[in-house]
Amino acid sequence: MHLDEGWPETMQATFSLTFMGVGGGLSPELGNNNCLLESTDRKHNLLIDCGPLTAASLKMADQLSAVQAAFITHVHDDHVGGLELWAQLNRYVYRQRPKLIFPDTLFEELWDHGLRGGLERVNAPAGQGDRVVLDAYFDVHRLLDDGHLELEGLPVLTPIPTLHVLGKPSYSFFLGEDIYYSSDTQYLPPALGPTGKPLRAIFQDCQLFDAPHMVHTSLAQLARDMTPELKRITRLMHYNHAPDVDAAALGFIGFVERGQPIWL
Repeated sequence: MHLDEGWPETMQATFSLTFMGVGGGLSPELGNNNCLLESTDRKHNLLIDCGPLTAASLKMADQLSAVQAAFITHVHDDHVGGLELWAQLNRYVYRQRPKLIFPDTLFEELWDHGLRGGLERVNAPAGQGDRVVLDAYFDVHRLLDDGHLELEGLPVLTPIPTLHVLGKPSYSFFLGEDIYYSSDTQYLPPALGPTGKPLRAIFQDCQLFDAPHMVHTSLAQLARDMTPELKRITRLMHYNHAPDVDAAALGFIGFVERGQPIWL
C-alpha cells in the first residue's frame, strides 16, 4: 500500500501521510488531493477522502482492497467521486466492508444526493427486495458534533467545521494534538491543536491565483497573513497547476508532491 521504501534513520516517526494526489478539483493531471495515513508498522491505515482518480489508481495498482477505512471531509467529486467504485468492489469482488467515517452533517449530501443513485437499486438476494443502503457496502460511522475518530495504531482524528462553499458542510481536522490538515477551506490555519498544544505540522489548502469569489485560501493570502512561525511548519497542497513559485522563498516548507510520503 505505501509508496516509500523505508524510514529515514534519523527520524522517530509514529505514522506517515502519502498523498495520492495534490491537485484541485479541476486539475486531474495532478491527482485528487487525497492522502493515505499509515501506522509505522503498516498494519493500520486510513484514506483521507476518495476521489475518482484515487480510487482508480489504487484499483489499478491492486491496492484498493487493502484500504481499511476512509474519512470524508466534504462532498465534492474530487473527494468522494471514487466511493461508488470502491463500494461496488467491496460488495461484489472483495467481499468486505471497510469503515467509512464522516461527520453526521454530510450524510444527506453523501447518500441521498450522491451515492444513492448508483448504489441503492442493485440485484439484492431473493427476499430482500431490490434496494440496499450504504451499510451494505461499508461499515458506516457517522460522527456527531464534537466527535472524534480513534482507530488502532493511528493518531486521533478530530474534525472541525470549516468554510469552503457557503452553506455546504465541510471539515478540516487535527491529527493527534499538534498536526492540522485543512482539506478545502477559506480559513487560515490555527496556531494551536485541539488541546491547546502548539502545532508542529500544517497541511494547507493553497490556490495559486486569486479570483473574485474564492472558495480556497490563496498563496497570496497565506503569504501575506500567516505568521513566519506558522509558515515554517506549513506544507501547501490542493493547488491548481504545477507550481511556478518558490514556496520556500516565501517562508513555507514547500508544496506537497504527489506520491510523497511524509513521516510525522
